Amino acid sequence: LRATRSQRNEFEQHGTALSKAVGFKLSSLPAILGAKGKQKNVSKLRLVDLLAQFVEFDTIALESVISSLQSARSITLNDVEAASKELNTSVTRLKQQLTSRGAGDMSLLEAYQPFLESAMASGANLVSDLQDLRATEKSLQLFLCADTMKLEEIISVITEALTMLSASIKDRAAVKLRSSSVCMSAPRQAAGRERFTMHRRSLQPSRPSVETMRQMFLQAANQ
Repeated sequence: LRATRSQRNEFEQHGTALSKAVGFKLSSLPAILGAKGKQKNVSKLRLVDLLAQFVEFDTIALESVISSLQSARSITLNDVEAASKELNTSVTRLKQQLTSRGAGDMSLLEAYQPFLESAMASGANLVSDLQDLRATEKSLQLFLCADTMKLEEIISVITEALTMLSASIKDRAAVKLRSSSVCMSAPRQAAGRERFTMHRRSLQPSRPSVETMRQMFLQAANQ
């Protein structure tokens, strides 16, 4: 992303549709990557294509990150926090009910005790994880110039941007493959044309030499 911001500044100096942009915001990243130059020789070249051409990327790692981000796009942190709160409330209520009912029969509370302890520990761990995610959200907002974007919104924008990059890398690889195929087939095609020309020449009557033509002329003149 830092490389993207640097490339964007350099690209805008040569003229883009976003050349009047005042500041960078993460929400505009896909539009920036899709920006095209105004010069004729780069009118169809996008910023993301420049990145794919001049920056080396670990494509396997890139695809892995995209896959993970796509899986996380459907998760809303607010919904998970609400579900966590409801779960912990339910476990606490169940424990209270078992405690009140088990006053005369401790066997009931003892039977449910392992489940309650496991559920409460899992709930506490989930709360801790959610707090870490909120801290990560704030860090990403600051680091990525994301303002007040929610974590799922940040994930969505980054997923879209990386998907654009991956597609551009694949397109460029396909172009390289076609170019190399053409370069490799060109000598074979040239050799094939040469063999065809030689074959045609072999079928044509050979042109007699000057001496042969002179002898033929003398023979015809003496008849």
